[in-house]
Amino acid sequence: VVMPEFLCHSLPPSLLLVSGPSGYGKTTFVFKYLLNRMQPQARNPNPAACVFIYDWKVEAERRLGIPAVTTEHGCLTALRNRLVIFNPNPMFDARSRVRSPDGELVVNDDVAGLRWFFQWARAQCRTGPGKKILLVDEINKFTSKFSVPFEILSALKASRVEGLEIIFTAHFPREFHADIFGLHTELVCFRADVAGEFERIGGVYAGAERLATLARGEFTAFQKDPRSEMRGRVF
Repeated sequence: VVMPEFLCHSLPPSLLLVSGPSGYGKTTFVFKYLLNRMQPQARNPNPAACVFIYDWKVEAERRLGIPAVTTEHGCLTALRNRLVIFNPNPMFDARSRVRSPDGELVVNDDVAGLRWFFQWARAQCRTGPGKKILLVDEINKFTSKFSVPFEILSALKASRVEGLEIIFTAHFPREFHADIFGLHTELVCFRADVAGEFERIGGVYAGAERLATLARGEFTAFQKDPRSEMRGRVF
């Protein structure tokens, strides 16, 4: 994977957002990025001390070929390998559904699982030095138009102090809740060719229309402060 320089420096971003339609390389990017961050190399002399993955889709287990854990004890055991892939489905039964403020049926226990995992992962971050990374795929499944779980916002605001880099993905930039989008430090976009996407990105970065020209596997990476933009590809 061809990574922009500012995504390889020793100081990790606090909040990296990655968006892209299915089949364009978003998930491939994320897992290659994680593997790069865990390995010592010239542009990453201080690899991540631990990576936490909330694997509610069982995607990480399949992609990485590493069995996910399903209990708190399993999470603690996985810490020894610096990689915690947590499948919340057995521990938090997804059969219970509730109606959100905007009238949508949401998986109540899945949100409870996310809340628990954020609290648990942050507690582990405080026990030792080094960078840590926490990944949640399709974060929009756990937010609504009206709110973001308190545990997420709390973690984002404390991420620099706690040495925690957070990565959220979604299919489209507009799917990131405004409170989350407003706190991002880096944004990686695969192809986006809908006017609404340009409005969301164009409010922060110039040249958002160029995202419509990206081929499958190509992405544009934006850094908020200082402003920077680079292109790369995963295949």
